[in-house]
Amino acid sequence: MQRKPRTHLTYRYTLDTLLRASYKKKYVEDATRDDVLDFMTRCYELGLGARTVYDKVVTVLQLFKKHGRSGLMEKGDWPNYVDTIRPIYEPEELQAMFKAATEDEATLLKFLLGSGFRDQEIRYVEWKDIDFRNHDVRVKAKPHWRFTPKNWEERVVPLPTGLIERLRKRKEARGATPNQLVFPNGRGKADSEMDMVVKRVAERAKLNCKQCVTEHGNKCAEGPYCMNFFLHKFRHTFATNHLRDGVDIRTVQAWLGHRDIKSTMVYLKGIRSKDAAQKVNSGELAALVAWKTKGKSNYEGSPQMRLFSILRGKTATERPLKV
Repeated sequence: MQRKPRTHLTYRYTLDTLLRASYKKKYVEDATRDDVLDFMTRCYELGLGARTVYDKVVTVLQLFKKHGRSGLMEKGDWPNYVDTIRPIYEPEELQAMFKAATEDEATLLKFLLGSGFRDQEIRYVEWKDIDFRNHDVRVKAKPHWRFTPKNWEERVVPLPTGLIERLRKRKEARGATPNQLVFPNGRGKADSEMDMVVKRVAERAKLNCKQCVTEHGNKCAEGPYCMNFFLHKFRHTFATNHLRDGVDIRTVQAWLGHRDIKSTMVYLKGIRSKDAAQKVNSGELAALVAWKTKGKSNYEGSPQMRLFSILRGKTATERPLKV
């Protein structure tokens, strides 16, 4: 399968730099399990995280398999890492950012939220990619910008009516032509600083946690450097909310442009079903948690409380349970 230049650079670093430093044999065909473990050790010595090491081991094993060496890893050999819940923006955070943003900034943030686009996709979206009649936007290859979609797959994503109208007004106000970028920089070129736009708006909205320190030593207590606010988090929010609202996972997969359904399934961990709270509050545990040592509980006389009384062998008012 054809790979993008950035992927080739990643593979080259993994194989030509990391693997060469740990693999001492002359031929790849002589690789053994110990060679893979030595490679992992080298990665850990360089300070790489478990998830990064996992991905690089996959690359190395692909090379070995191509040369007839497969089945080198045992089940317990793989790096263990925490598959985290993807962070999303809460409604209060979004509202605060929209309020603090300029008109242009708000349009960008709302497009990020409504489209679920990746950074590169946002940079190169042109006005002709937006279908104002059918309320959708396309991710398309653009050779003149040297842009190709990830996985080399074009796709269509529906947009909310409110966002379409906002974009229509922006286009009319700018007198934009179909081939122009929707979110260019000051020179009409692709804007590579969109992540900083998010951070600056978050700072103006007074959302910085004031505890972050970047790898370059920048403190979010002193400027727009809070690591809790970043462009890709809008994509997480897009996916999580659509799944929460009942959009089937295959449709969300298509909107996100994921080749593998597993990439979309990670967002299921962050789903809070709309009826989950109702189910929790109608259960026996809710009655136990709400029980008061003095006065009456909100669950007094409820089916859950009567069941609890039966289980205790006496009425609920005879001897309150202290929790």
